[in-house]
Amino acid sequence: MRRYLSILPALLLVAIIGLAALSGCAPSGSPVAPEVKLNRVEVVAYEALAKDFPTGYDPSRVGFFMLALIFDVTNPNGYPIQLEAARAAIDFEGAPGKWFAVGATSAYEQQWIPANTTNQLRLNALFTTRTTQLGLLVPGAHAPMLKELGMGWSDMLKKWWTEAPDLAFKIRVNGDMNFTSPQGTVTSTFSDVFPK
Repeated sequence: MRRYLSILPALLLVAIIGLAALSGCAPSGSPVAPEVKLNRVEVVAYEALAKDFPTGYDPSRVGFFMLALIFDVTNPNGYPIQLEAARAAIDFEGAPGKWFAVGATSAYEQQWIPANTTNQLRLNALFTTRTTQLGLLVPGAHAPMLKELGMGWSDMLKKWWTEAPDLAFKIRVNGDMNFTSPQGTVTSTFSDVFPK
């Protein structure tokens, strides 16, 4: 019996220390917004333009390419945080300082990011000659810049499709990501250019 009575205070002491440690580690306060940076852009699929483009438009001969936008998402908090949604608008540079809005992409898969850790997120974006052409032809949107550059929509598409395999033009990405945690929700915004 004495043996058990001597073990009891030791067990109580261990339990008290454990509870104190757990209560001291409990996160408090609203989460800090994770840092989002564009790490790189990759060409994951590519089909060249038809040789006679844009003559004789044929939907079966539409050129396309798919880009993967890879982001580094860093959680600065001392507890895990969950990525809920990511959205990005994409611009291509037609000439130095001349940007053309050409598309957008999003993802809604959930992803937990551990405390003080960087995860990567990949967003894919598909560009076809048809959809990119329609974007360039939106009234009042890009016509003044094309005119200033002395180019038509087909000239710009040829430029981008020729340079896409080597990513020889700059890509600007703007967007936001939503995060949740037991301590609350937070949104991170980002704006980056690749290549630098």
